[in-house]
Amino acid sequence: MTTAEDYSKFLVHILNGAGLSKSLYTELLKIQSQEKKGIDWSLGMQLLSNLPNQDLALMHTGGDYGTKAIAILLKNSKQGLVLFSNSENGMVVWQKIISEYFGETGKEIVRRNLEQ
Repeated sequence: MTTAEDYSKFLVHILNGAGLSKSLYTELLKIQSQEKKGIDWSLGMQLLSNLPNQDLALMHTGGDYGTKAIAILLKNSKQGLVLFSNSENGMVVWQKIISEYFGETGKEIVRRNLEQ
């Protein structure tokens, strides 16, 4: 368990190399498996490559009944977003926030996650 603020600090640390060797950091950002077309998995995070502006998104979600969380990092533009929700419907609100906050890149992230 953590706070949005502390999780955000952890994610900034990841964007800045996470104190890892170059080879291990490269492995962290490498595709390890594919979930579905357009969404791959690295070491513990989803990877969405070939986004608008050639950005790469690292994404992690989670939750229990009644709570949902999502974190998105854009590696090249160094942008990020952490959303914690005390609702089963948190993902509905996130779609709009992600689309507006990240613009075309956010719309593409939402589209890929909603495709079957």
